Amino acid sequence: MKAIIKKNKLSESFFVFDDQQLEHSEEIMKKTWSEFREALANKEFEYTDTDKASKVTFLKQFDSWFQGVGKGELVTTLSEFFCGKFVGRGTIIKPHESPNTPSHDRFMPVSEFITEDNRFSPAGVEWLYLAVGDTQEIIQECAEKECRVKSGDRFAFCNFQVNENYHNIKIVNLSIADDFSYENINEGLYALEQREYENGIKYAQKHGILDYKLHYKNPQVEKEIAKWALYTYAKIMSNNLFVPIKTQDKKIEYAPFQTLAIYFIREGFDGIIYSSTVCPNAKNIVLFDKKYAVPFGNVSDYTFGPLSF
Repeated sequence: MKAIIKKNKLSESFFVFDDQQLEHSEEIMKKTWSEFREALANKEFEYTDTDKASKVTFLKQFDSWFQGVGKGELVTTLSEFFCGKFVGRGTIIKPHESPNTPSHDRFMPVSEFITEDNRFSPAGVEWLYLAVGDTQEIIQECAEKECRVKSGDRFAFCNFQVNENYHNIKIVNLSIADDFSYENINEGLYALEQREYENGIKYAQKHGILDYKLHYKNPQVEKEIAKWALYTYAKIMSNNLFVPIKTQDKKIEYAPFQTLAIYFIREGFDGIIYSSTVCPNAKNIVLFDKKYAVPFGNVSDYTFGPLSF
């Protein structure tokens, strides 16, 4: 379904739909992600250079939709996201560390110990990654899996809560389309087409438009098309989170997400919600400043065994 905005002499918007083009549009959007990734891999621009990144088709098009209705669809506050959820963070305790249960400070990121790239940040960047879920068991399992804990490892886990000074910071939720297939996302636009086709006939007859089977006017159509585009883009980004990472490819595969993080920072946002790639019942959040959430409560300290999952 291809949507084209046309303007008449009164600057009214008309839309032309082509059912045969919807899947094709998805493929083009997916292709632009690959081009975005390849441009970063080929060093055409650095992940921090959002000015150049914004000229690449994928981010350029995403930005055009995001600046419209996207902020209403993708944005929440930290307190809203954490409400009713369990939040926590785990860490592998190294053999040389104290045998005593670690303090809360041990769960805060420190640059000298961040020696590898993370999904949204390169080595050395002190952003706070947390597991979020409906139960304590889910987030602890998520933390274990995200840390790639092996049998015999000493593992510690601690719960987190919002820092009272940062309840209303704005977070981008890239997981909004995770419960939908591409077909589900398309169905909404197909239903819109049928509804507006019928309305278009009435409008065309009233205004003497002969090719009424193609043209119609409705101020809500552009918003619905933008919503479809945003959900499709979110689905593409989320699906690529789940692409297996090979050690030698980590910098290349993570570069698009690190660029997105810098883009969202530029736009005034403070973190990103995304689905866990290793624990289907949990989500992860990365906060661009580690002070936005704080550890609390007792620390769990145990040796990981094969029955822990």
